Amino acid sequence: MSRTVHAAWMSILQSHLGEILPIDQTTIKTLYIFVEIGIDSSHLVETIRLNFPNDRQAFRRQLLEYEDVDARTPAGQNIGKTRHLQIEGPSSEEEAELSAPTELTRFALVSTIQFVATLQRLKEDLTSSYPDAGTPHNVLLDGAQSESSAGDLSKSSPSHRLWTGSYEATIPRSKPLSPGEILGCTAPVLGDVDALIYLGDGRFHLESIMIANPSVPAFRYDPYSKKITRELYNHEEMRTVRDDAVQKARKSIATFSTSDPQGIVALTDDNPIWGTILGTLGRQGSFKQMQAVIHQLSTSKTAIP
Repeated sequence: MSRTVHAAWMSILQSHLGEILPIDQTTIKTLYIFVEIGIDSSHLVETIRLNFPNDRQAFRRQLLEYEDVDARTPAGQNIGKTRHLQIEGPSSEEEAELSAPTELTRFALVSTIQFVATLQRLKEDLTSSYPDAGTPHNVLLDGAQSESSAGDLSKSSPSHRLWTGSYEATIPRSKPLSPGEILGCTAPVLGDVDALIYLGDGRFHLESIMIANPSVPAFRYDPYSKKITRELYNHEEMRTVRDDAVQKARKSIATFSTSDPQGIVALTDDNPIWGTILGTLGRQGSFKQMQAVIHQLSTSKTAIP
């Protein structure tokens, strides 16, 4: 909201709910409110333990091994349940083969600002055995038997089995954002993890960390629909689109350098004129930064249209 609007309203205090706000650029006192949305965290934990083995090799084998083959499978063809997220838990054959994992499955946990508090609890739940006591580690637990010391776990179907062992979980941070928080323009580069789990709806913020980490498999848990999905991003297409834009910009520079002495170039799709756009979301709205970019373009040894 602009200063002019605030002045017209004779505001003495503004309250801001949501993401980053440049409060140092306004003379009006600002109350910044962090909004936390409560979700069914028990369902989130059980969903992860239902689908993801805590053994690193088993995780890769069951969920990631066939993805390259599936990508070339014609749409509509049945590819079998072992190539999807499991909805009934591990089979009895897998139960018989259970042994202590040689390496734990490693997750990176991220979300938007509304759910960062839930990430901390999720990390604690995943890095400890489930339930806390009374059950041997790394076994399959029938959902109807699931309990915790807090007694707040949701009831599951008796046919649902949960992986009870511990996982390795990290909450990455990209300053100045909060731990685990990501934005559409800001995301951390992850270390050695098997997958990232994004807590939130939509893909806008998720895609930023997928672009920053093209080799890390991504899963999204929607707290509203209570569904977990495997998310993919076409990095090759993205790079092609960006390269096409770069080539078009280079072509416009070449056309401009061979134009008449007055630098007049006909504006067409093949000969675009460059422009600068100032984003005003949060701290992106820096007029000085835009002026610096314009100055660099105008003083460049290569003429810019």
